[in-house]
Amino acid sequence: MLLSDIPKSWRHTRKGIWHQPRMALRQKKRIKEWAIYYQKKCIGCGRSCVLPNSWRKYCTTLCANRHIQSYGPNHGKWKGGRCKIAGGYILLLRPRNPNATFNKRYVFEHRLIMSKHLGRPLLSSEIVHHVNGIKDDNRLQNLVLTNRADHMRVHLHQGHSHAIREDTHPK
Repeated sequence: MLLSDIPKSWRHTRKGIWHQPRMALRQKKRIKEWAIYYQKKCIGCGRSCVLPNSWRKYCTTLCANRHIQSYGPNHGKWKGGRCKIAGGYILLLRPRNPNATFNKRYVFEHRLIMSKHLGRPLLSSEIVHHVNGIKDDNRLQNLVLTNRADHMRVHLHQGHSHAIREDTHPK
């Protein structure tokens, strides 16, 4: 609310603090209360306005949405478009990449490195295997391009517990 929009029924007590009269029901009696409003300068548009909370910084939500960008380099937690997911893999923000997954915006770093090395986008049937098993070690000498069958054989040979072994599989 702008200063010019303040009704005449409001009281101004001390510098920058306004009180709005309102009726409240306390112990079955109607009594007159005063709601506190604070006079501040909006950091979005620069106008002087009256805000219902002392912690608010914008005159309206529209002004806040125009001023705040909650994505990309202007976000407080921006880390250059690089994040590590629960499985240990690293994702990079590449919205126009043909191998992009996760809302068609992120691509796995190891798949991006291998596709740059080959000079073409990877097929969905191609799997990039980490030789040493460390999923965030994306050096080219640690990456091998395989298909699903060969990748499964490698994991069965190494004895990973998450792979299905022939000797433990019920018949």
